[in-house]
Amino acid sequence: MIERFVPKVRNSGVQKKKWLDCGTLTSVCKKHKLYQRWLQTQAGEDYRAYAKTRNQAARACRAAKQKLEATIAAQAKNHPKSFWSYVQAKTKTRSGVADLRKEDGTKTTSDKEKAEILNNFFQSIFTEEKGGDLPDMSEYTYDRELLAYITPEIFIQLYKSLVRPVLEYGHSVWQPRHKTLCSDLEDVQSVQRTEEGNQAYQVSPIASLKDKPYPERLTSLRRLVYPAWSTED
Repeated sequence: MIERFVPKVRNSGVQKKKWLDCGTLTSVCKKHKLYQRWLQTQAGEDYRAYAKTRNQAARACRAAKQKLEATIAAQAKNHPKSFWSYVQAKTKTRSGVADLRKEDGTKTTSDKEKAEILNNFFQSIFTEEKGGDLPDMSEYTYDRELLAYITPEIFIQLYKSLVRPVLEYGHSVWQPRHKTLCSDLEDVQSVQRTEEGNQAYQVSPIASLKDKPYPERLTSLRRLVYPAWSTED
């Protein structure tokens, strides 16, 4: 039924440019006609008419492209699909999964067949979660603080920012990234060893440092965590 009643159209493969409006298309067609006339006559007047129309068509094409790009840029926030569609049209690279070969030697014809082949191929690395209830975590009590969890790399980075601060108009500026790291340093872990030898951790802040400026808080943390370091390091 489809073969009998549905008309078939041969695709020429030539797509109309999105920026090519009616006026620009008229200029381009006129340029082609004058070019063919000049090829036949080889007259100077015909060439001058063709050159004039050629320049007009080039200016019209540039103006049409700029108009389309300005329209897409103005509507990029409200219509992002048109923006990314234009970007993809200007991109030369194309990404995707090529046709895969099936077990019988034929190639896939749909995305579903490609997904099934890839699923069967990578099935060996998939993990299956076992059913059942999750194990209960035992409750612990905490009696002392452990400050040695702070890594020297993070502390050295912060201390260098204090020794060599970023200056802005002659005043040192504490970067937001350093503020975040300093807040992380102020969180200490508590640990208690149970009778079975397990360990549990709990985070608690140092309340005495909250009201100090960031450089003083960092210096206090340095003395608290690494007392063996001298102030000249």
